[in-house]
Amino acid sequence: MKRVLLFIFFSSIVFVACRQDKTLATEVSKGDFQATMEENDYSRAEYPWGYINRSGVLVIPNRYDDCRDFAEGKAVVRMESKWGYIDRSGSIAIPLVYKGAWSFSEGLARVLTYDNKMGFVNHHGDRVIPAVFEEVFDFHHGRARFRKGDKFGFLDKAGREVIGAIFDGANHFSEGYASVSMGDRYGVVDSTGLFVLEPVYDRVYDCRNGYFRFRQAGKYGFLDANGNVAIEVVYDKAQDFEEGLAVVAIGNKYGLIDTRGKWVVEAQWEQMLYLGSERWSVAQSGKLGIIDASGKLLLAPSFDILYHFSEGYAPYMSLGLWGYVRLDGTRLTEPVFPLAWGFSDLTARVATFQGLAYIDTTGQEILPPRYADARDFSEKVARVQPWY
Repeated sequence: MKRVLLFIFFSSIVFVACRQDKTLATEVSKGDFQATMEENDYSRAEYPWGYINRSGVLVIPNRYDDCRDFAEGKAVVRMESKWGYIDRSGSIAIPLVYKGAWSFSEGLARVLTYDNKMGFVNHHGDRVIPAVFEEVFDFHHGRARFRKGDKFGFLDKAGREVIGAIFDGANHFSEGYASVSMGDRYGVVDSTGLFVLEPVYDRVYDCRNGYFRFRQAGKYGFLDANGNVAIEVVYDKAQDFEEGLAVVAIGNKYGLIDTRGKWVVEAQWEQMLYLGSERWSVAQSGKLGIIDASGKLLLAPSFDILYHFSEGYAPYMSLGLWGYVRLDGTRLTEPVFPLAWGFSDLTARVATFQGLAYIDTTGQEILPPRYADARDFSEKVARVQPWY
Protein backbone atom coordinates (compact mmCIF):
# COMPACT_ATOMS: atom_id res chain seq x y z
CA MET A 1 0.00 0.00 0.00
CA LYS A 2 2.85 2.38 0.87
CA ARG A 3 4.43 1.82 -2.56
CA VAL A 4 1.09 2.61 -4.24
CA LEU A 5 0.74 5.87 -2.30
CA LEU A 6 4.31 6.88 -3.13
CA PHE A 7 3.68 6.13 -6.82
CA ILE A 8 0.55 8.31 -6.81
CA PHE A 9 2.40 11.12 -4.99
CA PHE A 10 5.36 11.23 -7.36
CA SER A 11 3.19 10.75 -10.45
CA SER A 12 1.22 13.86 -9.43
CA ILE A 13 4.49 15.78 -9.00
CA VAL A 14 5.65 14.76 -12.47
CA PHE A 15 2.32 15.77 -14.01
CA VAL A 16 2.24 19.19 -12.35
CA ALA A 17 5.93 19.86 -12.97
CA CYS A 18 5.71 18.93 -16.64
CA ARG A 19 2.59 21.04 -17.03
CA GLN A 20 3.89 24.18 -15.35
CA ASP A 21 7.70 24.18 -15.58
CA LYS A 22 9.40 26.15 -18.33
CA THR A 23 9.49 24.63 -21.79
CA LEU A 24 11.34 25.48 -24.98
CA ALA A 25 9.49 26.00 -28.25
CA THR A 26 11.10 24.22 -31.17
CA GLU A 27 8.53 24.70 -33.92
CA VAL A 28 7.22 27.78 -35.70
CA SER A 29 4.36 28.98 -33.53
CA LYS A 30 0.74 28.65 -34.58
CA GLY A 31 -0.23 30.34 -31.29
CA ASP A 32 0.37 29.48 -27.64
CA PHE A 33 -2.62 31.13 -26.02
CA GLN A 34 -2.91 30.04 -22.41
CA ALA A 35 -6.28 29.16 -20.92
CA THR A 36 -7.32 31.71 -18.31
CA MET A 37 -10.18 31.89 -15.86
CA GLU A 38 -13.45 33.72 -16.05
CA GLU A 39 -14.36 36.16 -13.27
CA ASN A 40 -16.13 33.52 -11.21
CA ASP A 41 -14.25 30.46 -12.41
CA TYR A 42 -11.08 30.01 -10.40
CA SER A 43 -9.51 27.53 -8.03
CA ARG A 44 -8.52 28.46 -4.48
CA ALA A 45 -5.25 26.89 -3.42
CA GLU A 46 -5.61 24.38 -0.59
CA TYR A 47 -2.05 25.32 0.37
CA PRO A 48 -1.38 28.95 -0.66
CA TRP A 49 1.84 29.90 -2.41
CA GLY A 50 4.63 32.04 -1.02
CA TYR A 51 8.38 32.52 -1.57
CA ILE A 52 11.36 31.27 0.43
CA ASN A 53 15.04 32.20 0.38
CA ARG A 54 17.93 29.70 0.39
CA SER A 55 17.73 29.51 4.17
CA GLY A 56 14.13 28.32 3.93
CA VAL A 57 12.76 31.53 5.42
CA LEU A 58 9.35 32.47 4.02
CA VAL A 59 10.34 35.97 2.88
CA ILE A 60 7.04 36.55 1.06
CA PRO A 61 4.03 35.12 2.95
CA ASN A 62 2.10 32.20 1.49
CA ARG A 63 -1.15 33.92 0.58
CA TYR A 64 -1.46 33.48 -3.18
CA ASP A 65 -3.67 31.02 -5.04
CA ASP A 66 -1.10 30.82 -7.83
CA CYS A 67 2.15 32.53 -8.76
CA ARG A 68 5.18 32.41 -11.06
CA ASP A 69 8.94 32.76 -10.73
CA PHE A 70 10.52 36.18 -10.34
CA ALA A 71 11.78 37.76 -13.56
CA GLU A 72 13.31 41.22 -13.75
CA GLY A 73 12.44 41.78 -10.09
CA LYS A 74 8.70 41.09 -10.44
CA ALA A 75 6.58 37.96 -10.04
CA VAL A 76 3.12 37.23 -11.41
CA VAL A 77 0.62 36.30 -8.68
CA ARG A 78 -3.06 35.40 -8.50
CA MET A 79 -5.58 35.90 -5.72
CA GLU A 80 -8.94 34.35 -6.51
CA SER A 81 -9.51 35.22 -10.20
CA LYS A 82 -7.28 38.31 -10.48
CA TRP A 83 -3.67 38.42 -11.68
CA GLY A 84 -1.07 41.11 -11.03
CA TYR A 85 2.55 41.53 -9.93
CA ILE A 86 4.54 41.77 -6.71
CA ASP A 87 8.07 43.04 -6.13
CA ARG A 88 10.89 41.40 -4.15
CA SER A 89 9.56 42.82 -0.88
CA GLY A 90 6.21 41.11 -1.49
CA SER A 91 4.43 44.43 -2.02
CA ILE A 92 1.89 44.76 -4.82
CA ALA A 93 3.81 46.40 -7.68
CA ILE A 94 1.04 46.22 -10.29
CA PRO A 95 -2.56 45.79 -9.06
CA LEU A 96 -4.27 42.43 -9.43
CA VAL A 97 -6.78 43.50 -12.05
CA TYR A 98 -6.05 41.20 -15.00
CA LYS A 99 -7.63 38.04 -16.30
CA GLY A 100 -4.17 36.79 -17.25
CA ALA A 101 -0.59 37.96 -16.80
CA TRP A 102 2.85 36.73 -17.87
CA SER A 103 6.41 37.28 -16.68
CA PHE A 104 8.51 40.29 -17.70
CA SER A 105 10.81 40.02 -20.71
CA GLU A 106 12.97 42.89 -21.95
CA GLY A 107 11.24 45.33 -19.60
CA LEU A 108 7.67 44.58 -20.66
CA ALA A 109 5.04 42.03 -19.64
CA ARG A 110 1.98 40.89 -21.51
CA VAL A 111 -1.42 41.03 -19.85
CA LEU A 112 -4.93 39.88 -20.69
CA THR A 113 -7.93 42.05 -19.86
CA TYR A 114 -11.43 40.86 -19.08
CA ASP A 115 -12.58 41.75 -22.59
CA ASN A 116 -10.08 39.15 -23.83
CA LYS A 117 -7.60 41.60 -25.34
CA MET A 118 -3.86 41.53 -24.80
CA GLY A 119 -1.26 44.26 -24.45
CA PHE A 120 1.89 45.10 -22.48
CA VAL A 121 2.66 46.88 -19.21
CA ASN A 122 5.98 48.29 -18.01
CA HIS A 123 7.47 47.90 -14.53
CA HIS A 124 5.33 50.76 -13.25
CA GLY A 125 2.16 49.07 -14.45
CA ASP A 126 1.57 51.56 -17.27
CA ARG A 127 -0.09 50.02 -20.32
CA VAL A 128 2.59 51.14 -22.74
CA ILE A 129 1.12 48.98 -25.50
CA PRO A 130 -2.70 49.08 -25.35
CA ALA A 131 -4.64 45.86 -24.85
CA VAL A 132 -6.11 45.69 -28.35
CA PHE A 133 -4.58 42.45 -29.66
CA GLU A 134 -6.10 38.99 -29.91
CA GLU A 135 -2.81 37.47 -28.83
CA VAL A 136 0.73 38.67 -28.18
CA PHE A 137 3.93 36.94 -27.16
CA ASP A 138 6.99 37.96 -25.16
CA PHE A 139 9.58 40.37 -26.53
CA HIS A 140 12.81 38.96 -27.93
CA HIS A 141 15.48 41.21 -29.42
CA GLY A 142 13.07 44.16 -29.39
CA ARG A 143 10.28 42.40 -31.27
CA ALA A 144 7.13 40.64 -30.09
CA ARG A 145 4.92 38.40 -32.17
CA PHE A 146 1.22 39.19 -32.36
CA ARG A 147 -1.71 37.33 -33.89
CA LYS A 148 -4.47 38.91 -35.92
CA GLY A 149 -7.03 36.32 -36.96
CA ASP A 150 -4.97 33.38 -38.14
CA LYS A 151 -1.96 35.46 -39.23
CA PHE A 152 1.15 36.56 -37.34
CA GLY A 153 3.28 39.71 -37.37
CA PHE A 154 5.69 41.59 -35.10
CA LEU A 155 5.47 44.66 -32.84
CA ASP A 156 8.21 46.98 -31.63
CA LYS A 157 8.31 48.30 -28.06
CA ALA A 158 6.26 51.33 -29.04
CA GLY A 159 3.44 49.01 -30.09
CA ARG A 160 3.92 49.68 -33.80
CA GLU A 161 3.21 46.83 -36.21
CA VAL A 162 6.66 46.97 -37.77
CA ILE A 163 6.07 43.69 -39.59
CA GLY A 164 2.48 43.17 -40.69
CA ALA A 165 0.39 40.11 -39.86
CA ILE A 166 1.01 38.21 -43.09
CA PHE A 167 2.56 34.96 -41.86
CA ASP A 168 0.83 31.65 -41.17
CA GLY A 169 3.37 30.89 -38.45
CA ALA A 170 6.29 32.66 -36.82
CA ASN A 171 8.97 32.10 -34.20
CA HIS A 172 10.40 34.75 -31.93
CA PHE A 173 13.57 36.57 -33.00
CA SER A 174 16.91 34.90 -32.40
CA GLU A 175 20.25 36.53 -33.29
CA GLY A 176 18.35 39.24 -35.18
CA TYR A 177 16.24 36.92 -37.36
CA ALA A 178 12.89 35.12 -37.16
CA SER A 179 11.79 32.02 -39.00
CA VAL A 180 8.33 32.34 -40.55
CA SER A 181 5.98 30.29 -42.67
CA MET A 182 3.67 31.12 -45.54
CA GLY A 183 1.51 28.20 -46.45
CA ASP A 184 3.70 25.12 -46.21
CA ARG A 185 6.90 27.02 -47.11
CA TYR A 186 9.38 28.45 -44.61
CA GLY A 187 11.74 31.40 -44.73
CA VAL A 188 13.48 33.98 -42.51
CA VAL A 189 12.96 37.72 -42.00
CA ASP A 190 15.11 40.38 -40.36
CA SER A 191 13.87 42.90 -37.77
CA THR A 192 12.48 45.18 -40.51
CA GLY A 193 10.48 42.38 -42.11
CA LEU A 194 12.73 41.91 -45.14
CA PHE A 195 13.20 38.33 -46.26
CA VAL A 196 16.80 37.22 -45.87
CA LEU A 197 15.72 33.72 -46.81
CA GLU A 198 12.73 33.52 -49.13
CA PRO A 199 9.91 31.17 -48.06
CA VAL A 200 10.87 28.31 -50.37
CA TYR A 201 12.07 25.69 -47.88
CA ASP A 202 10.35 22.65 -46.40
CA ARG A 203 11.51 23.91 -42.99
CA VAL A 204 13.90 26.54 -41.63
CA TYR A 205 14.86 26.71 -37.96
CA ASP A 206 16.05 29.54 -35.73
CA CYS A 207 19.43 31.17 -36.28
CA ARG A 208 22.06 29.65 -34.00
CA ASN A 209 25.73 30.63 -34.08
CA GLY A 210 25.04 32.49 -37.35
CA TYR A 211 23.62 29.48 -39.20
CA PHE A 212 20.13 28.30 -40.11
CA ARG A 213 19.37 24.61 -40.06
CA PHE A 214 16.99 23.74 -42.90
CA ARG A 215 15.24 20.74 -44.40
CA GLN A 216 14.64 20.10 -48.07
CA ALA A 217 13.37 16.89 -49.67
CA GLY A 218 13.81 14.99 -46.42
CA LYS A 219 17.47 15.94 -45.88
CA TYR A 220 19.11 18.55 -43.64
CA GLY A 221 21.77 21.17 -44.24
CA PHE A 222 22.77 24.66 -43.08
CA LEU A 223 22.42 28.14 -44.60
CA ASP A 224 24.27 31.34 -43.73
CA ALA A 225 22.59 34.73 -43.27
CA ASN A 226 23.13 35.57 -46.94
CA GLY A 227 21.08 32.59 -48.02
CA ASN A 228 24.09 30.64 -49.20
CA VAL A 229 24.26 26.91 -48.56
CA ALA A 230 27.08 26.72 -46.01
CA ILE A 231 26.81 22.96 -45.44
CA GLU A 232 25.24 20.72 -48.08
CA VAL A 233 21.86 19.06 -47.64
CA VAL A 234 23.11 15.53 -47.03
CA TYR A 235 22.15 14.64 -43.47
CA ASP A 236 19.26 12.44 -42.38
CA LYS A 237 18.96 14.27 -39.05
CA ALA A 238 20.50 17.48 -37.73
CA GLN A 239 20.43 19.73 -34.69
CA ASP A 240 21.33 23.41 -34.39
CA PHE A 241 24.91 24.63 -33.99
CA GLU A 242 26.03 24.94 -30.36
CA GLU A 243 29.50 26.16 -29.46
CA GLY A 244 30.43 25.99 -33.16
CA LEU A 245 29.43 22.31 -33.49
CA ALA A 246 26.28 20.59 -34.72
CA VAL A 247 24.94 17.10 -34.17
CA VAL A 248 24.13 15.38 -37.47
CA ALA A 249 23.24 11.86 -38.53
CA ILE A 250 24.05 9.75 -41.56
CA GLY A 251 21.61 6.88 -41.56
CA ASN A 252 21.13 5.97 -37.91
CA LYS A 253 24.59 7.04 -36.68
CA TYR A 254 25.26 10.43 -35.06
CA GLY A 255 28.37 12.58 -34.88
CA LEU A 256 29.54 16.22 -34.67
CA ILE A 257 30.52 18.56 -37.51
CA ASP A 258 32.07 22.03 -37.42
CA THR A 259 30.89 25.11 -39.36
CA ARG A 260 32.87 23.94 -42.43
CA GLY A 261 30.98 20.65 -42.44
CA LYS A 262 34.07 18.72 -41.31
CA TRP A 263 33.67 15.80 -38.95
CA VAL A 264 34.94 16.53 -35.44
CA VAL A 265 33.36 13.37 -34.04
CA GLU A 266 32.69 10.69 -36.64
CA ALA A 267 29.14 9.38 -36.95
CA GLN A 268 29.24 6.43 -34.57
CA TRP A 269 26.62 6.95 -31.84
CA GLU A 270 22.99 5.79 -31.71
CA GLN A 271 21.88 9.27 -30.59
CA MET A 272 23.43 12.57 -29.52
CA LEU A 273 22.07 15.69 -27.82
CA TYR A 274 23.68 18.92 -26.68
CA LEU A 275 23.66 19.17 -22.89
CA GLY A 276 25.08 22.68 -22.49
CA SER A 277 28.53 23.69 -21.17
CA GLU A 278 30.28 22.10 -24.20
CA ARG A 279 29.03 18.63 -23.33
CA TRP A 280 27.00 16.19 -25.44
CA SER A 281 25.14 13.05 -24.47
CA VAL A 282 25.89 9.95 -26.53
CA ALA A 283 23.83 6.77 -26.69
CA GLN A 284 25.02 3.20 -27.09
CA SER A 285 22.95 0.07 -26.52
CA GLY A 286 20.20 2.22 -25.02
CA LYS A 287 22.44 3.82 -22.38
CA LEU A 288 23.70 7.42 -22.21
CA GLY A 289 27.17 8.80 -21.63
CA ILE A 290 28.97 12.16 -22.02
CA ILE A 291 31.59 13.49 -24.44
CA ASP A 292 33.27 16.89 -24.75
CA ALA A 293 33.78 19.04 -27.86
CA SER A 294 36.81 16.98 -28.96
CA GLY A 295 34.86 13.74 -28.73
CA LYS A 296 36.66 12.60 -25.59
CA LEU A 297 34.52 10.15 -23.64
CA LEU A 298 34.08 11.61 -20.17
CA LEU A 299 31.48 9.08 -19.05
CA ALA A 300 30.87 5.71 -20.69
CA PRO A 301 27.21 5.15 -21.62
CA SER A 302 25.60 3.95 -18.39
CA PHE A 303 22.61 6.20 -17.60
CA ASP A 304 18.99 5.61 -18.60
CA ILE A 305 18.10 9.34 -18.82
CA LEU A 306 20.37 12.40 -18.82
CA TYR A 307 19.21 16.02 -18.72
CA HIS A 308 20.95 19.30 -19.55
CA PHE A 309 23.76 20.76 -17.48
CA SER A 310 23.01 23.85 -15.44
CA GLU A 311 25.54 25.51 -13.17
CA GLY A 312 27.92 22.61 -13.78
CA TYR A 313 25.63 19.68 -12.92
CA ALA A 314 23.10 17.52 -14.77
CA PRO A 315 20.35 15.24 -13.41
CA TYR A 316 20.56 11.62 -14.52
CA MET A 317 18.46 8.52 -13.96
CA SER A 318 19.84 5.06 -13.32
CA LEU A 319 17.91 2.00 -12.19
CA GLY A 320 14.77 4.07 -11.64
CA LEU A 321 16.28 6.71 -9.35
CA TRP A 322 17.89 10.09 -9.96
CA GLY A 323 21.22 11.68 -9.11
CA TYR A 324 23.58 14.38 -10.41
CA VAL A 325 26.71 14.20 -12.54
CA ARG A 326 29.51 16.78 -12.84
CA LEU A 327 30.97 18.20 -16.06
CA ASP A 328 33.93 15.83 -15.84
CA GLY A 329 31.62 12.81 -15.76
CA THR A 330 32.02 12.04 -12.06
CA ARG A 331 28.97 11.73 -9.85
CA LEU A 332 27.97 14.49 -7.46
CA THR A 333 25.39 12.12 -5.95
CA GLU A 334 24.45 8.52 -6.41
CA PRO A 335 20.97 7.81 -7.81
CA VAL A 336 18.95 8.18 -4.60
CA PHE A 337 16.08 10.54 -5.52
CA PRO A 338 12.70 9.53 -6.98
CA LEU A 339 12.86 12.79 -9.04
CA ALA A 340 15.42 15.55 -9.64
CA TRP A 341 15.51 18.91 -11.42
CA GLY A 342 18.33 21.14 -12.69
CA PHE A 343 20.37 23.51 -10.54
CA SER A 344 19.38 27.17 -10.31
CA ASP A 345 20.92 29.74 -7.97
CA LEU A 346 23.29 26.96 -6.76
CA THR A 347 20.30 24.97 -5.51
CA ALA A 348 18.41 21.99 -6.94
CA ARG A 349 14.92 20.76 -6.22
CA VAL A 350 14.61 17.03 -5.52
CA ALA A 351 11.87 14.62 -4.56
CA THR A 352 12.77 12.44 -1.60
CA PHE A 353 10.74 9.60 -0.16
CA GLN A 354 9.52 12.10 2.45
CA GLY A 355 8.56 14.85 -0.04
CA LEU A 356 10.09 17.77 -1.95
CA ALA A 357 13.39 19.18 -0.70
CA TYR A 358 16.40 21.20 -1.92
CA ILE A 359 20.09 20.30 -2.13
CA ASP A 360 23.21 22.43 -2.67
CA THR A 361 26.20 21.94 -4.98
CA THR A 362 27.80 19.51 -2.54
CA GLY A 363 24.77 17.23 -2.94
CA GLN A 364 23.68 17.83 0.66
CA GLU A 365 20.10 18.55 1.64
CA ILE A 366 19.81 22.17 2.77
CA LEU A 367 16.02 22.52 2.99
CA PRO A 368 14.00 19.55 4.28
CA PRO A 369 10.78 18.26 2.71
CA ARG A 370 7.93 20.37 4.08
CA TYR A 371 6.14 21.55 0.94
CA ALA A 372 3.02 20.41 -0.87
CA ASP A 373 4.68 21.78 -4.02
CA ALA A 374 7.89 23.67 -4.69
CA ARG A 375 9.66 25.17 -7.70
CA ASP A 376 13.20 26.08 -8.70
CA PHE A 377 15.01 29.10 -7.31
CA SER A 378 14.94 32.21 -9.49
CA GLU A 379 16.43 35.54 -8.50
CA LYS A 380 17.37 34.03 -5.12
CA VAL A 381 13.86 32.95 -4.08
CA ALA A 382 11.67 29.93 -4.82
CA ARG A 383 7.89 29.67 -4.88
CA VAL A 384 6.50 27.03 -2.57
CA GLN A 385 3.30 25.70 -1.03
CA PRO A 386 4.21 25.01 2.60
CA TRP A 387 2.38 22.22 4.42
CA TYR A 388 2.24 24.47 7.49
